Amino acid sequence: MCLAVSVLLVDPHQCTVNPPKSWLTSMSHFIVGMFVMDTWQYFIHRWMHVNKFLYKHLHSHHHRLSIPYALGALYNHPLEALLLDSVGAVVSQYVSGMGCEVTMWFFAFASAKTVLDHSGYMFPINPLHNLFFNNARYHDVHHDLKHIKRNFSQPFFTCWDVMLGTYEDPTGFHLDKGGKKEDMCLQGSEKKEK
Repeated sequence: MCLAVSVLLVDPHQCTVNPPKSWLTSMSHFIVGMFVMDTWQYFIHRWMHVNKFLYKHLHSHHHRLSIPYALGALYNHPLEALLLDSVGAVVSQYVSGMGCEVTMWFFAFASAKTVLDHSGYMFPINPLHNLFFNNARYHDVHHDLKHIKRNFSQPFFTCWDVMLGTYEDPTGFHLDKGGKKEDMCLQGSEKKEK
């Protein structure tokens, strides 16, 4: 909220200078914004894991939740929330050239996507889980202690993880296709019994 007020004070005419654009232009700005947000989030998120000071004093608050749940997506240290989410959103807006109306939808979409990705469920009727590889199944791997330095990408794509070698395939990890958590130990013992 403070950042939004600061941006309005620094750039009070941002919504009047950039009038609404065509649907196609707005959509292209939205997509560019998604890639900008992913780039910002990946590098800041990874930095918070690699830098021991940042992890200990900022990002470890979020990872106190070893099992993700929806609102846990927003369980962050205030400075992390400012740096990772708020500044990242403003950078996405300005770099992509989104107007105010598109920015409003972009922020709402990114927030909803992040909450869904931390839900720990693969809802069968949620098209976002099928549209994006970066979903609850993918991010659940990152919150497992064994893979805490993997799958940093958030909230849309997995490009940076794939290109920089931090991708961990979520197939068969915790979530099955029905959207329920599996107990991997039970699953292994059931296979042995058959």
